[in-house]
Amino acid sequence: MANPAAATPPTIAGRRLPSPAAVRALKMSLVARLTGRSWKSRRIDRTCSWQDPYPPPPTESEQAILEILWRKKEASVRGVTDELSKTRPVAYTTVLTIFKILTKKGYVRHRTEGRAFIYRPTLSRQQVRRNALKQMLAQFFGGSPRALAEHLLSERELDLVELAALQKKVAAERAKGHSR
Repeated sequence: MANPAAATPPTIAGRRLPSPAAVRALKMSLVARLTGRSWKSRRIDRTCSWQDPYPPPPTESEQAILEILWRKKEASVRGVTDELSKTRPVAYTTVLTIFKILTKKGYVRHRTEGRAFIYRPTLSRQQVRRNALKQMLAQFFGGSPRALAEHLLSERELDLVELAALQKKVAAERAKGHSR
């Protein structure tokens, strides 16, 4: 016999609590109202629909797909799925979902060829790396490259050869005029 208490919805002071989905929808609408930013899809709630100065950095799975696109210049979902399947099992629908997220983040665009979408990267590997670094600088180091460099130097011992190479790189960038 089933436990009757388990079938009763949870309550507080005699009032029934909302479902987890209702709570999630309420949170999303409150965030939208408070920030003035809208949420377009509950399915892709990990990526927001507004345009930040830098798109969120790619996840490990997104990065793997981007690496294939950077190497091949463009590819279909089937082509990327086949390529990824060489190293680990991956479903076509999973790759398709990741492409939708990458499109939403602004990392890829597609064109139609017959019934297939052919995707291409919109940002180079260097641009993605630069944007991720800028976002990390802003989020963790107050926008200060110096604070990042000090952190890196304090976390890892550099030998004299590495330090000399780093000094050469800094001098070369200054000579090119990239110093501020």
